[in-house]
Amino acid sequence: MGIIPTTFAYPCGQKFVGRAEGVQSYVPLVAEPFLVGRNAFNEVPDDPTFTDLAQVTALDMDRATFETVEMRLNQARQQNAWLIFFGHEIDHQGGQTVAISVLEKLCQVLSGGDVWVDTVINIGTYIKQKRGN
Repeated sequence: MGIIPTTFAYPCGQKFVGRAEGVQSYVPLVAEPFLVGRNAFNEVPDDPTFTDLAQVTALDMDRATFETVEMRLNQARQQNAWLIFFGHEIDHQGGQTVAISVLEKLCQVLSGGDVWVDTVINIGTYIKQKRGN
């Protein structure tokens, strides 16, 4: 396809392989070739001045109500934090699905222009440049 991936999404948010005493993290393997490694199923957004770009947090939008999404967005605004939402499918209903109505309401709120909305790679690049690392 001629595309070199620059971000990585940990499958199901799992950053390790193995079991019990044999568990090993593969964060170091992701950190080397990728600018950003995105985690999953976290509860809080990232502080962009402190976050580890190899394991940034992301909040699940599957089955989330607009009230929950809006609460998380407001929390991120108050903390000047980096908020990444993730989801699997977009439809009216379903198990691993972001509801179209929730996504539409979120887009309306974000169209106000007081929140920087961009790709993970663009925001990750900005953070890395600001830090100088």
